[in-house]
Amino acid sequence: MASSSSGDDEPLGALFRRAEGERAAVEASWPTSASYGTRVSETLALYERVQAGVSSLSVFSRNEAIDDVATGSLPLLRVEAHIAEMEMRLPASSSSSSSSSSSSSFSEKMRTSSSSSSSSLLTEDTTEFRKKALRRARDAYGRFLDLVDAHRLVSPPYDALLERFRNGPATFAVVHEAVGAAKRRDAKIAAFRADKELRRKRDEAFRTRRRLVRNEDEDEDADVHVHVHVEDEEALRRFYLAELELAVHASFHAVEGINRELDLLAQAPLPQQQQHPSSATSEESSRLDHPLGPNSSNNSRQGGGGGGGGGPLLSRSGKPLQPFTLVGSRADRSRAVFRPGHNLPTMSVDDYLAEERRRGGILDRAAAAPQPRPRLKGEEEEEEEEEEAATYKARAWDDFKDENPRGSGNTLNMG
Repeated sequence: MASSSSGDDEPLGALFRRAEGERAAVEASWPTSASYGTRVSETLALYERVQAGVSSLSVFSRNEAIDDVATGSLPLLRVEAHIAEMEMRLPASSSSSSSSSSSSSFSEKMRTSSSSSSSSLLTEDTTEFRKKALRRARDAYGRFLDLVDAHRLVSPPYDALLERFRNGPATFAVVHEAVGAAKRRDAKIAAFRADKELRRKRDEAFRTRRRLVRNEDEDEDADVHVHVHVEDEEALRRFYLAELELAVHASFHAVEGINRELDLLAQAPLPQQQQHPSSATSEESSRLDHPLGPNSSNNSRQGGGGGGGGGPLLSRSGKPLQPFTLVGSRADRSRAVFRPGHNLPTMSVDDYLAEERRRGGILDRAAAAPQPRPRLKGEEEEEEEEEEAATYKARAWDDFKDENPRGSGNTLNMG
């Protein structure tokens, strides 16, 4: 690994290790934490300084094979992928550093943006900032894929994906939407299995290297130490190459996710401009209903419920003087305004009663009470005869009970 970058006193290796440590801290922190945006910005600044050092020192040459690259320089091949990852992690609050090329120093952007007022930084549209960050991330992934392809590290089936990505980065997808759902499902399963296999290969290489390092610390023989050191470097190289292979796999899927998010952002509605405080008065005057209470500014409530301010609600005779709606309380009326199902009155109480009376829904008591039917002379005589017959029958029954008291009947020849 190169010693130092031009124009920077810190060695390139130390700068890269510091960036890797900050990236691990970012991955371990919560995106909702207060310091997350600052930490991501600082990590992005470190990786951009590392990339600037790699470019100025010409660490890599597109004419050399991967076997010609030093083992210690292999991790630097993934710097552009780390830059893309940090760009995607940038929260909307970091919009102060929205536009610049990837080769420029991010710390310089931060110093430039700090000179502007904080109020101007908060006015940038977060949707546009997100679009710019995603496009920068896609460009960084493209530079990473071009670099590893120059060293012939893009093997099948990823070489076909790289060709499609170069033909149309903005429309790239691992699986086209035109294919059927079954093929998309099979492609997702294959991608999951490939990711799992690449991670297993990387972890196995890491365990092998750690075991060799442990054996190197235990052995004291010089010949054995040299042999283990050679094996350790080979294991370390296999580990770095496995990480690069996994990064290539993840880059294509990340680009597909970026394009999908950009499509969603393109279909999102335009952000509404903040209303000026003076518009509150015009908004209040344009309301169909006005605030309830004795201190209301408008005394004539048009179609409102509750009637106050414009005079008495009922006349002395009980006739409604204002249209109103009966509710449980004024608070219920106030909460229900402009909610689904809320309707303003369309007629007065008198109009409603007249309509119900016309439809037959209201009956007068005098008209509804049953009137007695006039009785005929013959009917009266029949009723008198029936009453006399009932009277004679009752008297005969009383006489029978007096002559035959209870228990005076047949006593079964016992008395």
